[in-house]
Parts: sequence; C-alpha cells; structure tokens
Amino acid sequence: PGASPPTIPPPPQDGGPGPSPPPPPKPCNERLGERAVALPDPAELERFGRRGPHRIATKSLRIGAFTNRLTYPTDAPKPWPVVIFGHGLGALPGNYGTTIDHLASHGFVVVAPNSASLFDGRDMAQAALFMQQQNEDPESEWYRALGKVGMSGHSMGGGGTCRGANRVPDLVSALVPIHAAAQQPPEVDAPVLALAG
Repeated sequence: PGASPPTIPPPPQDGGPGPSPPPPPKPCNERLGERAVALPDPAELERFGRRGPHRIATKSLRIGAFTNRLTYPTDAPKPWPVVIFGHGLGALPGNYGTTIDHLASHGFVVVAPNSASLFDGRDMAQAALFMQQQNEDPESEWYRALGKVGMSGHSMGGGGTCRGANRVPDLVSALVPIHAAAQQPPEVDAPVLALAG
C-alpha cells in the first residue's frame, strides 16, 4: 500500500489553545531582498488591461527557415521594446492575435515565430538576434528603432521562452513564460513572471 496522507490534528476538546497558528508571512520586500518591486496601483493595472493608445500594423517576416508574425505600433515613440512571443503546440501565432495586438497597441514590437517546435528555444533566440541585428543595421527599416528585448509564450512557447532566453542571456531583459511546457528553468539575470494555474 502507498503512504498514508498527512494527518491534521483535531481541534482541542477542552477549549484549550490548540496548535499555535503559523507566523504571518514576511513582507514581500523582506522575502525577495534587493530584487523586490512595488506592486502597481490597481488603476494602472486596469489601464494596461485595455487596448493601448497606438495604432498597429502586422506583416510577415522571414527569419532563416521560418516565418514570423510581426506586429508593431505605427505611432508610438521610439525606441520600441521587443517581445518575442512563442505559440503553444498545435497552435499558430494567429491564435494569439488578441494578445499580440494588445501588446503592440501599448508600444511593443511583437515577433511571433511560426515554427513547428519551439521547445528548444532556438527559433525564439534566432528571432531575438535577428531583431537586434536589424536595430544595428543602417540599411534596415528598424535601425535604432528598437529597445530592450523580452520573451514570452504559452505552453510550448513558454518552454521556448525559458530555453530561448538561456541561448541569448545577454540580450533578454525580461521573461513571461505562461503555463510553460518546460523542465529547464530560465538561467538569465532578468526579471521572470511565470504564470501557471
């Protein structure tokens, strides 16, 4: 037979004090030390939950052997931060169109690789490197238009977020893996918001 589940002590029958309650949690800044950040005002969060103020455009972009959905603001001040966004297994970048368009409307350039497998992060890293090269190329339409690079993705793309960032650790400034199908954690010195449920 398997192990027995842990037992919870019954409440005291004699009205005694019973087990002492756990201590209250330490404030966030004590638990996280120097890397702690203040939580934004709820009104600010609500603003980011709505579509942003910028008009957007979408086009296809080929990087090496794969195409990408490229969505960007047309009227936001530059430099534009970049998000490399990876889709889930069996999905396409278009399945995440609402999320991608939302990010672009807030001033982000979003590059979403249309790849059969993002698990190893190779295509996401290649997309990040490509955009960096475009930002430094005087002949490119993206010359000096791009800012910091972040990675995000769902499921397979969440796993690709972690592995892709590990391939280009000096390039990635933030990560948001969503329900990541990954067993390798990010090993970069950058903020990470890992979402799961």
